[in-house]
Amino acid sequence: MPHLLKEILVKKVLLILIFFVTSFDVYAAKWSDDGLTVKEVITGTSDSIVVLTEGGAVQQSECIANNWVFADTDQGKMNRVYSMLIAAQMSGKQIKIYNTDVCAQWNYHGIYSIKTID
Repeated sequence: MPHLLKEILVKKVLLILIFFVTSFDVYAAKWSDDGLTVKEVITGTSDSIVVLTEGGAVQQSECIANNWVFADTDQGKMNRVYSMLIAAQMSGKQIKIYNTDVCAQWNYHGIYSIKTID
C-alpha cells in the first residue's frame, strides 16, 4: 500500500507541475540590436502608435524589419511614447526599442519601451 500512495503522490506532483509550466505565456523581451532612426510616426483612432524606422533588423522571425507598434490603453503612456518618438524624429537622435519576442499587429514588432541613445 505505501508504494501505491507514493505512486499517486508522484502523479499528482507531475500533474501540478505540468499545469504550472504550461499555464504561463513566456516572452523574452530585449532591446533592439541597433540604433534606429525614426522615419514615420503614425497614430489614428485606435490605442496604438505605429513607428517606421531605419537601420534595424528583424528582431523576431516573421516580423517585418523596421516596423513597430506600441499599443496601450493608458493615455499617459501613449502620450509619453508619442512625444519621445516625435522628439527623436525631429532631432535626428536614434532610439532603441525594448520589444517583445512575438509579432504584434500586421506582423510588426511589439514595443514595451523606448529610449533615446547618443
